[in-house]
Amino acid sequence: MKKSVLFYIVVVGAFTAFMWLILQQGQKLDAAAAITVVKESGNHLGSWASFSSEFVKSLHHPLGVLILQISTIILVARIFGMLANKIGQPTVIGEII
Repeated sequence: MKKSVLFYIVVVGAFTAFMWLILQQGQKLDAAAAITVVKESGNHLGSWASFSSEFVKSLHHPLGVLILQISTIILVARIFGMLANKIGQPTVIGEII
């Protein structure tokens, strides 16, 4: 019992010290230099057109492609799970397919 309590105290203390170190290092960053404001003059796109243009731009970044791939996999797995459920099979069978 005493060993587990000591273990939890050490883990929480180490995590707290680690978070404090991260916060101290973060305060040294120059936040003003990281923020850039982009103003478009004369180009008043609608919200859907603006969204679609930004979406297409983000697909050139590997993280954007990864998120799109994961979303597609989850969506297709859910659809096949519902189809399998309709024909009397467990949902997980459709998700595996």
